[in-house]
Amino acid sequence: LSAGEVLGPEGYARMVTPATLNDGTPIEYGYGLAVGYRDGRPRVSHVGATLGFASFMASYPDDDLSIVVLSNTEDAPVAAIEADIARALLGLERPELLDIPLSPEELALYIGRYDMALAEVSIVPEDGGLVAEIVVPGLEGRYELLHQGNGEFHLDENSETFARFDVVDGLPSGFTLVHQGITMRGVRIPEP
Repeated sequence: LSAGEVLGPEGYARMVTPATLNDGTPIEYGYGLAVGYRDGRPRVSHVGATLGFASFMASYPDDDLSIVVLSNTEDAPVAAIEADIARALLGLERPELLDIPLSPEELALYIGRYDMALAEVSIVPEDGGLVAEIVVPGLEGRYELLHQGNGEFHLDENSETFARFDVVDGLPSGFTLVHQGITMRGVRIPEP
């Protein structure tokens, strides 16, 4: 693909150019491939999973490196495995995950329900922090949210899955969730 032999250079360029949603929100996804960065290095990736398997492919064009992780179980953390391999080969340190405390007023800002088109996410308080209750296929469960600062939260200890909240007029209007290289949007559901 990257050599332009399958779709031609113009077709591949569309695949690796981040798209914009109809509402103007930029996303880290082109025509079929996730486009982003691994610790500052450009990365093109794609994840796949269904009953009985999971896979993750990542290409680092500036480093002439491609990594493919295949698993014979759909629950394997293929994105985290790819991240560990990439960091080892590229000589990158694993970023430190923080858990910056939030005041009760800051916690209250994020509590609520968010619509992700195919599912709903609830952000609820628990033990002085926040928990995300998610029913998105492949990500179902309850996750402690670790605050990294500036409205960014990582789900538990998984540095490959994180949410960035958009704050408008002092209240989160929604968030962008990045999971295994896939970007999804959540929009706050107004309280009745």
